Amino acid sequence: MFKSRLLLVTLSLFLLINTQYFWEGMLGGFAIPLTLVFAITFLILVFQVFHQIYLSVRERFRDKQRIYRVGIVIVLLTLVVLRPFGLINYRIFESKNVFVAEREGVANCMTTLMLKESGRFKMRSVCFGVEEETGSYTFNKDTLKLNYASFRGGDNGFKYGILDTANKSLKLYRTALDTLPIPLYVSKNEIKAP
Repeated sequence: MFKSRLLLVTLSLFLLINTQYFWEGMLGGFAIPLTLVFAITFLILVFQVFHQIYLSVRERFRDKQRIYRVGIVIVLLTLVVLRPFGLINYRIFESKNVFVAEREGVANCMTTLMLKESGRFKMRSVCFGVEEETGSYTFNKDTLKLNYASFRGGDNGFKYGILDTANKSLKLYRTALDTLPIPLYVSKNEIKAP
C-alpha cells in the first residue's frame, strides 16, 4: 500500500538539499556522515519509486492518487539529480567579493577568506567537513581586523591579518604574540585604499 511517507521523505530531502546554503557551514565534521545519509535515503527513494511503478502497472493504473504521488516524487528526485546543490544559487545574492585569499592544506583541505564589499567577511574551511565563520572586518593600510559574528564566536581565533603585497599573501594572526601566522595566498584584491 502506497503511503504518503514516500512523498514526505522525498519532499524533506528536496528541501534539505535546497536550503543547504544556510546550514551546511554549521555542520563541521558531521557533513560527511550527513552526505552519506542523503545518498542512502536517495537510493531507498529510487527503489521505492520503482516498487510503486510496479504496483501501479500490476493494478493497471487504477489508483490515480498513487500515480500523482509517484509523479511528484519522480520530479523531485530528478531535480535533486540535476541540481545537487539546490535550485537557487544563493551566493549570487551576497555582496561582491573585493578580496579573496585562500590556502590549500594537507589532504586538499581548503581555507578561503572572502571580504565583501558590504564590510562583511566569510571564512570557509572545507576539510573533513564544512566550517564557516562570518562577521565584519576593517582594513587599515595593510592590516585587516576581523570581528566574528557567527554562533561559535570565531573558533579558529584569527583576530587580524597583515597583507604582504610583495609575496601576494595575507598572514593571519591569533594574537599580537603569535609567532607562527597562517599565510593565505591572495587571488583577488580590489580593496580601495582609505
